[in-house]
Amino acid sequence: MGRKTHKNVTVGFVALGCPKNVVDSERMLAHIAQAGFLIGAEPERADVVIVNTCGFIEPAQAESLEAVRQALANKKKGNVRKVIVAGCLSQRLGVELLEAAEGVDAIVGLEQRDDIAEVVRTVLASDEPLTFLESRPVTIADDRTRLRIGPAHTAYLRISEGCNHRCSFCTIPAIRGPFRSKSREMILEEARELVASGVVELNVIGQDTTAYGRDIKAKDALATLLREMEEIPGLEWIRLLYAYPTGVSDGLIDTIAAGEKVVHYLDIPLQHVSDEILRAMHRPDTKDHLRKLIEKLRSKVSNIVLLTTLIVGFPG
Repeated sequence: MGRKTHKNVTVGFVALGCPKNVVDSERMLAHIAQAGFLIGAEPERADVVIVNTCGFIEPAQAESLEAVRQALANKKKGNVRKVIVAGCLSQRLGVELLEAAEGVDAIVGLEQRDDIAEVVRTVLASDEPLTFLESRPVTIADDRTRLRIGPAHTAYLRISEGCNHRCSFCTIPAIRGPFRSKSREMILEEARELVASGVVELNVIGQDTTAYGRDIKAKDALATLLREMEEIPGLEWIRLLYAYPTGVSDGLIDTIAAGEKVVHYLDIPLQHVSDEILRAMHRPDTKDHLRKLIEKLRSKVSNIVLLTTLIVGFPG
C-alpha cells in the first residue's frame, strides 16, 4: 500500500467496553475527524485501525485481544498499514501488549486520549512500534464535542472519572485512577450540546455517580445537578446509572421522586447481600442497609424500576 497524503488517510475504529469507553471512543473520533483524517473505513481495509479496548475482566480482555489480532491479521495481508491499541487494556498492560500482540504499531494510554490525532500522524511516519503511556497530572478529561456512534436520540453523559473505592474484585481504580468530579459548568454545557444535536435522553454515568461532588466538598451535588439538568429545554429524560448504594441519599431519592424528567429508574449495583461476603469484597454495605434502602426507594418513588448486578461466584 503506497504512502498517502495526510488528508487521504483512512481510519477504521473498533470501540469496545463500557459506556465510559464509548464516551472516550466518541471523543477520539471527534479529534481524528477534526484533524482531517477520513473516518468510516472498514477495519478490514483501512490505512490505520484503532482498537479502543476494555481491560476490566478476563472475557473483555480476551475480546479486546481478539479484535487487535484480527487487525494484525489484516495488516499481515497488506490491507492495513498501522494498528493502534488504546483504552483500558493499554493502560493496564502497557508495553506488555507489544509482546501479547506482536506487530502492534502503538500503545496509547488513557491519559493520551486527546492526543490521538497526533499519535496517528507520528505512527504513520515511524517504522518502529511506539508507546504513548506517559503519566500526567491527574485531571478529568473534557468530553465536549464528540462524534457519536450510538442512536441519535440518546447519549451518555459522564460526570466523573476514576474511583476511590477499593472493592477486592475490581481493577477500575488501578486503571482509571482516583475519583474526580467534572465541574458543574462543564457537565451542563456538554448536556446542552448533546441536546442541541438531537438527544432527548441523557444517561448519567461515572464509576460511582453518587460520589459526584464529594471530592470538591459539594453537598448534595448530584441532586443539585439533576435539578439543573431538568431546566434544559428539549431534554425529556434523565436516567441515572452506577449509583453506589451507600451514596444514595434521602436528598437524591427525593429529587428522583419529584423530578419531571428524571425517570423512576435506578441502576444500583448491590454485588451481594451476605454480610460476610460483602466484607470480603471490601464493600461498606450490609444486608440490613441494602434491604432498608430498597424499601425506602419503593416507598418514596412510585413505580421505580431497579437494575442491579450480583456476583454469585465471588471466589473470596
